Amino acid sequence: ALVDGVAAKRKKRRYSPPPLKILDISTSPMPFIPGDKPLVITVNVALPKNLSGMDLLEVSSMISFPSKRSIRFLYNRLSLGEVVNSNGESKISTTLLWDGKDQTKQLVSPGTYRYEVRAKLMTNSDGPPLTKIVSLRARGKLEVSEPESLGSREPNLEHVPLTSGQNLAEDAVGG
Repeated sequence: ALVDGVAAKRKKRRYSPPPLKILDISTSPMPFIPGDKPLVITVNVALPKNLSGMDLLEVSSMISFPSKRSIRFLYNRLSLGEVVNSNGESKISTTLLWDGKDQTKQLVSPGTYRYEVRAKLMTNSDGPPLTKIVSLRARGKLEVSEPESLGSREPNLEHVPLTSGQNLAEDAVGG
């Protein structure tokens, strides 16, 4: 009976999700047009209990083409010294910015891209930070739109009011 108890406990532990969870991810602006403003990827993360002031949260995202070729790796590290577990559950929001460029610093082509986000809880050590907990990956898709060409902007120029009254009078006479 004792062996069964140990096996049950072990089995139960194996399937528990990590205490570090990505709650949700939002991207803006949508549609995303490279070369305009950066794409903001906002990631909300639930943190485990009992953090120390030495802990760091690293949120990273890999953006890739449908062809599976990864094009950009983004990450942000936050010191968790300020995050206090008052009620035992902490949430933190962090943002990653993508300039719409690939690894060769060229603007990407329009299309559907995939992203994968991961959160890591790390602790400062004498050397590089050590990873303590890694969240499950969260995946999503991004639509990248065609940059507006000059052709599509030209009609808007017709709506610019003329500043000289003389031209308006000539147009009226000529028409």
